[in-house]
Amino acid sequence: METTAQRTYGGLPAVVGAAAFTLTWFVLGFVSDGYRMWDITVDSYSSIAQPISGLGLGSTAPVMNAAFVIGGILVSAGVWTAMSRWPGADRRPVMWARWLVSASGAGMAMCGIFTLESILLHTLGFLLAAVLPGIGFIVAARALRGTVHRRLAGWLWFAGPATLAGVAGYMATFNAVDAGNNVGVAGLIERVLLVVLMGSIAAIGLTGGGSDR
Repeated sequence: METTAQRTYGGLPAVVGAAAFTLTWFVLGFVSDGYRMWDITVDSYSSIAQPISGLGLGSTAPVMNAAFVIGGILVSAGVWTAMSRWPGADRRPVMWARWLVSASGAGMAMCGIFTLESILLHTLGFLLAAVLPGIGFIVAARALRGTVHRRLAGWLWFAGPATLAGVAGYMATFNAVDAGNNVGVAGLIERVLLVVLMGSIAAIGLTGGGSDR
């Protein structure tokens, strides 16, 4: 028999973090006047061609990197709390899902601390922020079958593969030289990926955790 969820506000930080991070890169994409990385100067910024991480350099760097770090902390805290007591869910898969999805916030913070000029650590942050939660969504969807959060489970069955496909699509289309010349669609693919990712994290946060009763 299904249980009902007593709504709490423990997942609210995930909602705020995901929304603030998304709003930040959306607005700064129109504000950025380019950036310099190593000895390369990018004279203008294209939201279609260039990665969001480009906003972490140049005049937009302080705001974007703060959004990475603060948003990441909020996402991890909110997801961890919201998933802690999903009523009726299988506990073991939920525990794995909590670690995997919470890794998104750690990866976001890592991207804010290590910019594109620290390319290896920045790339590792991106993979933590997107790949692990993509897997975590699938694990969470399985754990939520037959619970009061079955609608969320249905969404996560879509969001997990979509997130992983978005990562693969971005990695396949991104080329640093093309992006620097504002050529290609890697930036657009990354933005679609992040909308799905952050939207799913916000949806998890909106469950508010809950307790059996």
